[in-house]
Order: sequence, then structure tokens, then C-alpha cells
Amino acid sequence: MIPDIQNEKPKYGFSLISVGLGGLRIPRSILENSSNTEFSNIKVSIYISLPHNQRGIHVSRSYEAIENILKDTPLNIWDLSRKIAESTLRLNNYSNRVIVKLSGKVIEFSDVLNPIESEDFILTYTLKRNSEDIYTLSVRAYGMTACPCAYEVSKKLTNNNSIVTHTQRAIGIVKLKTRNIIPNGIHEVAELIRSSMSMRLHVKLKRNEEAKELIKVSRNLKFTEDVVREILHKLTLMKSLSDDVKVMVKVVSFESIHPYNVEAKHTATLGRLRKLSNSCDMV
Repeated sequence: MIPDIQNEKPKYGFSLISVGLGGLRIPRSILENSSNTEFSNIKVSIYISLPHNQRGIHVSRSYEAIENILKDTPLNIWDLSRKIAESTLRLNNYSNRVIVKLSGKVIEFSDVLNPIESEDFILTYTLKRNSEDIYTLSVRAYGMTACPCAYEVSKKLTNNNSIVTHTQRAIGIVKLKTRNIIPNGIHEVAELIRSSMSMRLHVKLKRNEEAKELIKVSRNLKFTEDVVREILHKLTLMKSLSDDVKVMVKVVSFESIHPYNVEAKHTATLGRLRKLSNSCDMV
């Protein structure tokens, strides 16, 4: 009989909250036709809790959980995380909690200037045996910010003869913690971040297109703080998000004329943000 070393009692009887495999690449893409969104370069990590009387986990069972799910019909990204988690708990009866983390690229088929846009996503699904489950979605998207302060000061110093400012690439990060699936949520949040910047990023621009985009930027100047507040406001308008959703928004501007970056961040529940949006203090 083959010995099962994992089932032995450990030398020190501490329970562990998280043990598993990380960074396993899934050899397929998932296409969500409803939003023209493709998820590619997907990596999966699976972590389970380990009781005090169990020496180790059975790593092959975690891989088996993934393998079983991928044999089925293509899933959306939300169902994929949930079904891997459910399969993992079935295969590991000594564990009472599983965390499945999916990360990769979101490729969106967009307009003529942007035939393909690619952003990063992380979707984490936590499932407790005989208890509630929760999704944590993190979406990163890029854009550009243009400084309103330098613009206005240059106008003043040159009597409107030379109006200049500094611009820089920026990254927006939105993290949502929710009990419910958000249909097209990754696509919507990525678009929400991009539209809150001074300008979108473009893969290809001809000279006249580039000039026109920069002229538009001069009419859409924003501090990093402005971008965070605009993202927060737009999140309050998403009908697919309930009031109990926990939100984290962070924007980092990679400053072009300074040897540092500028960061702004806020956390709150959607209910709190909506209440503030409706108060008389908001303009």
C-alpha cells in the first residue's frame, strides 16, 4: 500500500489558513461574446485551509480540480472561478475554505483608433464550506493625465501666448468586493477607468490624429485626485453594483517632470459613496 504522507499528523499542530499552488497557466482563452471581451494568458492559483492534524495538502487534487472544469463547455470567467473552487472543496474534504485567484489579460475589441485594448485583471473567489462566498475583482487600465496647474500658470505668465502643460501616463486600479457576479463587470470597469482620464492611450495615431488628441487633452485637464473622484462617481452609477459592495480606487501618475510618482486612493462602500453623491456637499 502506498503511504499517504500528507495525511500524517504534523510535528507542530498549527492549522494553516492558506496552502496551495500558484501561477499555473491555463492553456486556453475565454471569450465573452456579450461584451466582445477575451480573457487570455490566464493564470490560476488555488489555496486551501489546512487543519491542525493534517501534515500537508494533496497538490495533485488542486490540479485535478482545474482539469475537470476545463473539460466542460467554455465558461465565463466568474463561473470558472466558482466551479474550480467547488471542485477543490469536494476533492479535499479536510479543508473548509478555498481561494481561487485568476489573473491575466483582458482584450477588448473596440473602435477604429483602438482595434484592440488590453488591460490586466485579477478575480479572486473565496468559498467557505457551508458558508457564504465572495468575489474580489481587481481591474487595471491605463490612460494619460495632463496637469491643470501648469496649464493655467503658463497662461498667466505668457499672457495666453504660450499655453503648455506636462502630461504623463497613469494607471487606474479598481477593486470591488461583492457577493454577486457582475455581468460584463471587467469590461465596464476597465472602460470606466479609461474614460475618467484626461486622455485614452492609443496603439496607433497618425500625425493629424495625434495633434487632435493633444488639443482635446487641453480641454480635459485633470489632477490624479480628479481622476479618482471621477471613477468613484461613475461607480455609483453602475446599476449592477449593490450598496454593500466594497470599493477601492487608486490612481498612479508616472510623473514626466518629477523624479517620483503621484498617487491618490480611496476606499468605501458603494452605499456610502451614493449617500455622499446625493448630499448637498457634492457639486
